[in-house]
Amino acid sequence: WETGNAWQLNENLQLAAAAAGKQFFCYNNNNGSQYGSGVIALREYIYASFLMSFSPTSSVLWETFYTTPSELHVYPETNIVPMNPVVSAPSDISALLSGGLYVREYANCYLSGSNVGPCAAVVNSTTSSTYSMPSMTYSYHHTMALSGGGSLDGGTVSVTGSAPPSTVGPETGLVLFK
Repeated sequence: WETGNAWQLNENLQLAAAAAGKQFFCYNNNNGSQYGSGVIALREYIYASFLMSFSPTSSVLWETFYTTPSELHVYPETNIVPMNPVVSAPSDISALLSGGLYVREYANCYLSGSNVGPCAAVVNSTTSSTYSMPSMTYSYHHTMALSGGGSLDGGTVSVTGSAPPSTVGPETGLVLFK
């Protein structure tokens, strides 16, 4: 995972790949030092970052943490699929910056194939600053909640997690639902 300028570069690469109709593999790991169940906040940051420049036709998420009991490195957050972005993909990720946070809203989001309504990805890619949640997110009442590890190993995802915080700390990613 990346922060700061490296995060922006990776986001812009994913946006450019989508614009060119090329696949983009977003590969993340923590050098195999922890199980996915022990890095929930990191997985939330990775997934919210992935959704920031997501294209359903070209974006591929690949997360590798320490082995799962099933040895399948698929995590439950990938059951959330956003569609119909409220604003078309920009050519530069900075277009999604709002008060220090990056925000991308989707009109329809699906959990395991069922429409759960609008959602938004929010990312603070800095390493030291905290920012207030932008007003455009006030209509969202829940966050994505993850527990456990891999999808075949008891890991779960919920779209009815806690209320969004009023501020977002450094290296934090959230997925919000109405």
